[in-house]
Amino acid sequence: MNGDCENCAFWRDHYYWEHMGDEKKQFSAVAKGDFKNSIRIPRELSTHLRSRISDTIKLDTPNGRTYDVVVTWEFGELVLRSGWDAFVTAHHIEENDTFLFIYHGNSNFEIHIFNSRGCEKMASCFQPPSEIFGAFPPSEPCDHHVLNAAPNPRHVQTQVEFDYTMSTGCYLTKSQDEKVVEIARKIRSEIPLYVAIMKKLNVNVKDCSINIPLRLVSHLKEEAGSAIIKLEAPGGNIYNVRASKHSEDQVVLQSDWDAFVAANHIQLNDLLIFHSKGKTRLKVLALDPSGCEKNSSCFDTKKI
Repeated sequence: MNGDCENCAFWRDHYYWEHMGDEKKQFSAVAKGDFKNSIRIPRELSTHLRSRISDTIKLDTPNGRTYDVVVTWEFGELVLRSGWDAFVTAHHIEENDTFLFIYHGNSNFEIHIFNSRGCEKMASCFQPPSEIFGAFPPSEPCDHHVLNAAPNPRHVQTQVEFDYTMSTGCYLTKSQDEKVVEIARKIRSEIPLYVAIMKKLNVNVKDCSINIPLRLVSHLKEEAGSAIIKLEAPGGNIYNVRASKHSEDQVVLQSDWDAFVAANHIQLNDLLIFHSKGKTRLKVLALDPSGCEKNSSCFDTKKI
């Protein structure tokens, strides 16, 4: 009798992993311990998954985002490491949240997130901007192509009003978001503010530039080539920067952008908030990575 049960268990296990469709293979894990930096897959599952996945897996969330995560093998268990922290930050994962992994083959997993009460977290379910506002690509843009600015999902309201926009795939921390929303609601601009997180391409003073939505400088919609845009810095100084149409919906600020960056001590991971003040004028506010407004007294007093 015991032998028969063991055989049944063996064949059930064999059938599940070798013959059942990949979309039916799923398991859960709970955010505990050092969950912000890594998460371990139970040994029983790791043994079967090890031969089926590569060193890097893809996690697909219901909102259309995909995260590349490096997998290591430690003490007989698979551990999700490099890239996992970005996923945790983007979805505001908290201790005791539960992850449901659904395997789709080719090292690809669909992942759902539930809070400690068993409710699926809205951050992971919110539809990508392409399905709400049309024509916005769901994938994260590269440094050279900041495409159609999408409204921050947490601030989309019933009448399609929002406080600020960012490039698709970018996220703010809670403190950054609160500060930007505070600024946005104080300004109450008819054109939503645009928030950009500074990357190397934006702050390398030897050769830097930044892409912003065309709607911020409507004058360029009528121009065939380029035009001078006046940037009002946090200290009140005005900088003349040449803007060129980069595509049908975006503009690149390039010539003399480096002067603005250098004079205002703009650094990697700073946040710049662009506020349209007319067809060819933008006010720029700067926040440090913690979400605090940068002190204007340290800026260059020369007007360019």
